[in-house]
Amino acid sequence: PTAGTAVLVHEERYSVSAEGVTTYVLFDVRRLTGTADVESHAQAAAPSLGGRATTRTLRRRIFKKDGRILTPDQTPRASQAHADLSQLEAGDYVEAIYTGVALPNDRGDVAFDTTDLLPERTGVAKATLEIRLPTGKPFATFAHPLLGKATERTESGTRILSYSLTNHLGRRCEDGTPKMDRSCNFSLSSARWSDLGESLAETVASLDDRGSPEVSAWIAEASTKDGKRLEGRALVDALVAASGQALKVA
Repeated sequence: PTAGTAVLVHEERYSVSAEGVTTYVLFDVRRLTGTADVESHAQAAAPSLGGRATTRTLRRRIFKKDGRILTPDQTPRASQAHADLSQLEAGDYVEAIYTGVALPNDRGDVAFDTTDLLPERTGVAKATLEIRLPTGKPFATFAHPLLGKATERTESGTRILSYSLTNHLGRRCEDGTPKMDRSCNFSLSSARWSDLGESLAETVASLDDRGSPEVSAWIAEASTKDGKRLEGRALVDALVAASGQALKVA
């Protein structure tokens, strides 16, 4: 009851197929107590999906204190994230349903971060999180300690992880707290450090221009006079003059 934003019900369900396609559904009902909560926490944040992703708002409704239920018009091009919730007042309730899908990135990796359940001034009455993963696929996972230990089971070749959070009071975070300590969420990725090292090696190799035989031959010819290699100021003058003859336009 003392939370600025009270999340009454929150459910997130994620599913990763054997091909790496990620789908999710998010359901959230919250009460906003003050004007700061109306401004900052009017809606549940959408999860962060890696690869080629899209998210859609299936439904968003405002429950007023006088019993009215408002269905705001969507404003997809508004500069403010929740401009369609402009009718909000302190003490209102907001119901939202999101869904989304993501394909693996160019390297075939799957990655996503779930919603932060406990941002500043937010308390949670009941929240559940379910992740379905194909068995036999290696994934690196991280869960914030406040989520507790996962309940794990297997059904028809699918590994199912379940987390729950109940009756958690409003949270306070100090400035400068690292993201992995601040965000109460679940993170998953199929990327490996060896893949990252290989990508970095390829990037470094692409920046090396010493392997061009044409450029090497041009430098050798421009920096040699009477069979001797020039040095110092003479070398700089020769290269500048040769560049001006080779490239007529800067």
